[in-house]
Amino acid sequence: MTTTHPRPRLRGRRLTLAATALCLASAFVACGSEDPSAEPSDASETGTSGPTHSASPSPTETPSEGSGGTDRGVLDVGDLEQGSAPGLAYAELAWKDGFPDGGVIHAPDGREVPLPPYGISEFVPFGNGWMVVVIDQDTGRESLISMSSDGEYDGRTRVSGGIAVSSDGGTIAWTSPDGTVTTADRTGERRTLGSVGALGPYRTVGIIGDDCGPSRSEDASCAVVVDTVGRRYGAYAVTSLGDVTSIDGMRTATTVSGTRVGGVHSVDDLAPSSCSRMTDRPDSRVLWETCDYTLDVVDPDGKTLVGLPSYLDGFGPDTLALVSISDGSTLQSWTNGPDSATYFDQVWEDSSHLLMRTYQSGEWAVVRVGLDGSLEYAVAPVAGEDLASPILLQTR
Repeated sequence: MTTTHPRPRLRGRRLTLAATALCLASAFVACGSEDPSAEPSDASETGTSGPTHSASPSPTETPSEGSGGTDRGVLDVGDLEQGSAPGLAYAELAWKDGFPDGGVIHAPDGREVPLPPYGISEFVPFGNGWMVVVIDQDTGRESLISMSSDGEYDGRTRVSGGIAVSSDGGTIAWTSPDGTVTTADRTGERRTLGSVGALGPYRTVGIIGDDCGPSRSEDASCAVVVDTVGRRYGAYAVTSLGDVTSIDGMRTATTVSGTRVGGVHSVDDLAPSSCSRMTDRPDSRVLWETCDYTLDVVDPDGKTLVGLPSYLDGFGPDTLALVSISDGSTLQSWTNGPDSATYFDQVWEDSSHLLMRTYQSGEWAVVRVGLDGSLEYAVAPVAGEDLASPILLQTR
């Protein structure tokens, strides 16, 4: 887990908290709007073997004009075959009297780990335990909690805009409400990189390189990408040496893969639409641009990314594309309709399969999307309110 002008977040009571927990747990989705520059969330299990897949292709397969990809028709997840369980962790969230109240993590190895009794916006397996981002039900403030493998936890660290995880899963990064960027490795050792130097709130987008931890090398090959999402939008890279640079020509960064950073560079609220570009660090060289999609998470092999709608405004994205990271061409795409699904928490299970949390016709599910256009359930549909999701996928 997009409008390019997110409205201010109203934090607080029952409905607002429910919406905040739901939106923070979805990449780039702001409460009351969807924006590549809004606070996100999601979490990831690493080191697991890939599941077996039995998905069958979507029924509608027509070549799309000019894209070279396949138009799969409406994104309908109402009647799919049941596939294998997710190869990543997911959480079954609890609600009490209309408020989020923890839940339980289902790990790929079958373990069940209790979550603290708070609103959960993100979680990620880390070291021998878990890192969990929780939301205060009265203030809407985010905090990072370190949790043991059996669910024990203590202490909180205030964060603004969730967490990011390195591609090897060995480093996490977050931004404090004052703009300070911090990393931690699997041992729990922390290192302060520097301060963004611009007013927040912030969104921690991703980590360039795998050497941002406390034992990092003495060069600037590693950087944490951070957005400012308050009165002024901006994308910044904070290097492992503490240097801070703005990412030229980018209004908000939305995805990081290797040395590549993708993001929104222009917005037209009247159309409405936005245009995005894929760049390469350190000189921010533009590799390609598109006005068809907002660029989202990239697969572990760095070949395919998720294309969200170019302008996101509402409950959640309802069109989906799989896009080549090399040139921005469309590989697979799904359109919307009166009863189509919306989706959140999109995270790559492996290099060939995407997992996403979906909502359609009063039911939440985890759907597995194949690069071949196949769709199947990884977690079967369960009834739930639109602003009280009972499921959350890990961040990766």
